[in-house]
Amino acid sequence: PIAKGEEIFHVPVEQFITADMDSDDDDDDDRSPNVSCDTAWNLAEERRKGKSSHWEPFVTYCFESFDQEDLPANWSDEALELFYQIVDDVLEPQYLGDRGSYEDECGYDADEEYDEILEAAYR
Repeated sequence: PIAKGEEIFHVPVEQFITADMDSDDDDDDDRSPNVSCDTAWNLAEERRKGKSSHWEPFVTYCFESFDQEDLPANWSDEALELFYQIVDDVLEPQYLGDRGSYEDECGYDADEEYDEILEAAYR
């Protein structure tokens, strides 16, 4: 049996796709104050790399293995209400985050156009 507190699986932090993937970059002025925005940006960048991405199998899974409509960000108000009734404040996760889009939460620069990959990464 597995003992309480025994580590059975470990993923090194450098294997995560996060907002701080370019932490050796000293120019943080262009970083968003919203961690979700930067994480979505990095995930979208990895998606654009295709097979040359170090994370290609995971990225492909994120974008192609299930319908975007099934993600909590796309659930109806009724589905979210039911989820929160079931989860209450005992089970994780207690909060799924605000529903929205990259455009709504992070915004695009004036010279940027709507980016379908970035929007999917945000969801």
